[in-house]
Amino acid sequence: MKPSRFSALNILGRKWAVVWDYKDARYYGQSDMNPGRISIRPDLDSFMERDTLLHEVLHSILRQQGRPYRPVEEEYVNALATGLTAVLDSNPKLRKYLCAN
Repeated sequence: MKPSRFSALNILGRKWAVVWDYKDARYYGQSDMNPGRISIRPDLDSFMERDTLLHEVLHSILRQQGRPYRPVEEEYVNALATGLTAVLDSNPKLRKYLCAN
């Protein structure tokens, strides 16, 4: 079952819009620093949707920190997003601990 979708995220103090209508079949999603928007394909299964969102959030964090895009970034962002999504899925206690206020 897919989690509830939302329309915005706070990334390092900046509001980013999240839209679920990305139509480029070559990619699952995209982050755009200006205007601060993350777009995700609406036809992904639950794991890929969450993995893609986390992938784009990681790109957004890097842009928000003023880091320039480098091609090697894709390799690391892919590995981290997929790894973190799988670890959080497999460890609900860790997920809860990380989300504690």
